[in-house]
Amino acid sequence: MSKHILNKNIVFTFQNKYFKNDHLNYGKKDINGMLIHINIKGKGEYKSLISDYKIEANDNETIIDLLKPDEGLCKINKNTHGLSLGIIISKDFITENIPIDKHTHNFHKVFEDERNIKNLSHKKTYPKTQTLAYEIINTPYKNNLDKLYIESKSLELLHTELNDLLSNNINNSSHIKFSKQDKEAIYYAREILMNNISNPPSLKELSYKVKINQTKLKYGFTIFFNQTPYSISLESRLQEAKKLLEKSELNINEIAFKVGYKYAQSFSNAYLNRFGIRPKDIMKSRKYYY
Repeated sequence: MSKHILNKNIVFTFQNKYFKNDHLNYGKKDINGMLIHINIKGKGEYKSLISDYKIEANDNETIIDLLKPDEGLCKINKNTHGLSLGIIISKDFITENIPIDKHTHNFHKVFEDERNIKNLSHKKTYPKTQTLAYEIINTPYKNNLDKLYIESKSLELLHTELNDLLSNNINNSSHIKFSKQDKEAIYYAREILMNNISNPPSLKELSYKVKINQTKLKYGFTIFFNQTPYSISLESRLQEAKKLLEKSELNINEIAFKVGYKYAQSFSNAYLNRFGIRPKDIMKSRKYYY
């Protein structure tokens, strides 16, 4: 994986490698910004060790993620030619180039409120985006003119993808209206999430339970609660864990399992990310620590 810093707001990475065997890579990121990942060839997946975030990338797919400090595992299948381009843009780039108005307000609100990595778009790559990605990958990085060329192509690619993302955000939200029954269903969905912290339903399962489509459900959570279904679920789980750490006699493994984590380390990392302290340090204040 090659990495180049174009300027203080734009970093791009690209990969062009054949993997004979399954490749598993641990990575820790301390980034606030956005990633536009153009996966030209190859199949792989990323799984966070802090949250429940997981995503798969296939041939000719573009994934746009809202990045927050995270750590996870990236897996690439064997006998895979991995060819991809990633462009990371900073939070400052977003605020400087996408002014806040009635159309972009919800976009910025999500950007500010989310504590964990979040997927904003996952789609087939547009031909224009793929062409720009090839041009960037195949340009030698030898001098300032090459850097200027890559920067110009990166900005063109960013314009294409961000314009599409914002257009979809406006179009998807502007026509959505909520009836009394819709509002009741959305509040019921939140209740389901908060009452099932050890085994929260997926968005698809939740949508089926409350009888409302997934798009309206996600947007309704943003409108009525200023949160996503996932962030509400995560917050409920970690708040319950906080109570158990402070007042129960359960150990860390038991608490992690009780709030829906398979691995104590993943729970510990998520707790640290939310509260700024590790569970073991909370438990040291108990009369009996084990």
